[in-house]
Amino acid sequence: MNYRAQSSSLVLRAPFHADVRLLFALLVAFSASTWAASFDCVRASNFAERTVCSERDLSEMDDLLAQTYKNLVTTSQNAEAVRSQQRTWLATRNKCTDVECLRRVYASRLAALGTPKPDIAPERPFVSSQVQRPAASRSAPPPSKNVAAKNLLTKHTARIAALGFSTKLLKSTLYLQTDLVNRPQEFISFEHWLALVFEHPELVRVTAIRSGKFEGVVVKLKAVQSQGFLFRFEDGELFPSHFVKDEEALPIETRDDAFLVAMAIMQIAEAGLPAGK
Repeated sequence: MNYRAQSSSLVLRAPFHADVRLLFALLVAFSASTWAASFDCVRASNFAERTVCSERDLSEMDDLLAQTYKNLVTTSQNAEAVRSQQRTWLATRNKCTDVECLRRVYASRLAALGTPKPDIAPERPFVSSQVQRPAASRSAPPPSKNVAAKNLLTKHTARIAALGFSTKLLKSTLYLQTDLVNRPQEFISFEHWLALVFEHPELVRVTAIRSGKFEGVVVKLKAVQSQGFLFRFEDGELFPSHFVKDEEALPIETRDDAFLVAMAIMQIAEAGLPAGK
């Protein structure tokens, strides 16, 4: 199998909302058609429940809401009042007839329960100072995945080195927008992600790309259009800055864009994990 590493000149273009949505749909079409939620999606009985099961961001919000609600019921001095408010909210949620309505009611309920209100489309890009660094991020890979990535790093050291990235860049930690509620979360190092990319069973080639101060890769998988990601480096941290399609670098400008790109990056990594990890 051939892996190629080279530098490419890219053209920076306007925002890409429609393009990345299409790509993301293609990426997940052959995987699970429903996302994990706080309830059994097989038994989803109304529009709200079916939509939560089919929309990744809503499933994430539903999961966070369920955990927050459960904790509040356990610790509240008036648990019955909390349950009553939740039943009222569920009735409101079930009246929604579109995705945006569901996002609004989930955001409102999360805020009422003391969790951050999601900013679906911020007007300016994220910067390093906005990154949340919890002691134990719920979006970070579990220990088994980190160990698997480290083991693969030794196997693919030569291929990663051939891409020509600096040691500083390779050692940098990737921060990804893994939901629409929280700020970017720590994922794994860039070199560990590359090791998982090289382990992808459908990989055809990996190409290093650079455009100005941004660096990244284009990944070609069998029977899937090439997809690329440029990253912004800040003090040992990497943030996706552009999605690359047809040799054009399209800027990530909203949290929704960042979320979809994060899912694509994580999808590739998941496929590279050894069976059972």
